[in-house]
Amino acid sequence: LGKILELNDTLMSLNLRLNNIEDEGGNDLFSSLMKNATLTKINMAANKLGTDSVKAISNLAESHTSIIESIFLTSNQFSEEDLKYLRQYQICCMNMTNTISADEGFGSLASETPC
Repeated sequence: LGKILELNDTLMSLNLRLNNIEDEGGNDLFSSLMKNATLTKINMAANKLGTDSVKAISNLAESHTSIIESIFLTSNQFSEEDLKYLRQYQICCMNMTNTISADEGFGSLASETPC
């Protein structure tokens, strides 16, 4: 999947919700997306992403701020520290279950902001 996403120049939305993707697979996926210039929405909700995925997510968000509109990460396994780190990139807002979600894109952030 990673190689396909690197080369794809038409896909704008990717939904991998509920695929049991753990940190290693998430890191590989987010790294391969660094070469994709068309994807604007990524749904990785309800997987098993955690602390080991945070750096890859933030690298993608930082390098693709003008392309990616939203990264959905609800119902993963992020710690409070992970959430604080990801908030600096304004890639999502925190929901009440200590996971991350975003449905308004990069402008959404903080637990007080509705998603």
